[in-house]
Amino acid sequence: MKSIDAVHNRFIAPLNNKRKGNIGVELEFPLINLDKKPVDKEFALGFMYELLKNGFTVEDNDLDGNPAFVVNCDGDVISYDNSYNNIEFSMNYGNDLIAIKNRFYRLYNFATDYFKRKNHIIAGIGSNLYKQYTEVSHVNHPVYNMVHKFLHTNNCEKTHNYPDFPAYLSSVQTHLDADVNDVPVLADLFAKIDFACGYIFSNSLSFDDTNYLCMRDFLWQNSAFGLLDGHTGLPDSYYVNIYGLLESYLDRYMFCRIRNGKYELIPPVKVREYFESVDSTQKDICEFLSFRNIEVTSRGTVEVRSSCTQPLRDAFAPPAFYLGLSNNLDCVLEITDDFFNIYNLPYNNSELRKFAVKGVVPPELDTSGLKRFILSLTEASKTGLCNRQKGEEVLIDCLFERAKNLTCPALSIRERLGNGEPLEDIIREISRV
Repeated sequence: MKSIDAVHNRFIAPLNNKRKGNIGVELEFPLINLDKKPVDKEFALGFMYELLKNGFTVEDNDLDGNPAFVVNCDGDVISYDNSYNNIEFSMNYGNDLIAIKNRFYRLYNFATDYFKRKNHIIAGIGSNLYKQYTEVSHVNHPVYNMVHKFLHTNNCEKTHNYPDFPAYLSSVQTHLDADVNDVPVLADLFAKIDFACGYIFSNSLSFDDTNYLCMRDFLWQNSAFGLLDGHTGLPDSYYVNIYGLLESYLDRYMFCRIRNGKYELIPPVKVREYFESVDSTQKDICEFLSFRNIEVTSRGTVEVRSSCTQPLRDAFAPPAFYLGLSNNLDCVLEITDDFFNIYNLPYNNSELRKFAVKGVVPPELDTSGLKRFILSLTEASKTGLCNRQKGEEVLIDCLFERAKNLTCPALSIRERLGNGEPLEDIIREISRV
């Protein structure tokens, strides 16, 4: 099979059936034992069985026969992502984010009632600040086992020393449907403004002595996956059109596949070369994995993966923000072009993002100009949401204050810790709806 056909069938063809307006949201949260002990794995697993008693059904099991993914009648899936320290709510697609939000909070409240029985809490933060009290608590599922093996097998002097980082990191991922011709434009736009989003959405403080406000960037990009060019972080060249999107996938790598019903790791080889080899099969493209901040997925969506988990009451701010931008695309493109034309910054997307995730303003950019840019994006997003006439604009109210003060949840937590506030009190507060 030709490589170009494999990529087209997997990533390009699904785009033709999409129209803008639908959104799906995946929300991950650290599960924390406030007794400063590891999460009770059996207790966490017991929650899955509790869900089965309340209308959920098993979508997939782990290798031990336990439910790994359970789904309700709305199509919402609950699972543990990689680790029992990281619970995920994958909310089914819809065209009304308020309805999705309401479904989520009902599930969250149900989960909270369960976990408080043993002083566990689902925390509104993107990095597990109780890491020192935890264990990896790995979920025995084929995909997670493959990721675990890749990270450990390829850990080296070029990587950080946290190969188990998926156990301690949580994010909110936004999936957007868009008109096929807008997909590369939207993905390029989100990559270009990802640095600006870092200033208001960062919420994964370092659990070591580094000064990251969004440690997820460091952990992904300096892991074994970061050794694969183009698989993490941001692209510094743009798709421009569908052909550019296709070429981008051809230039990334295959590093795993399924043989005899099991995952196997292979020496990384570029996609354009892999499918020209005699031992490749058409189905192998289904095992392609990439972890960029912005992805175009096999589901036919533009996915934003760089947003940290937010405090619970603002959990839907990132999805709403991106939904609003996508619904006001021409205006947002103009705002973004004007900003970069005025400042002519000597940095690419990746370099700008590195400033943002530490809360640093580039020396060539004045703080007031950065605030105006982020505020303009927020206002444009609100207009886009208002035009949908579903009341979704209330979900980004918190962002106006963040934009005006150039602040984010991680900065607030850092300041509170600096003022001597107990970490447990902060965790409880940011985990309230």
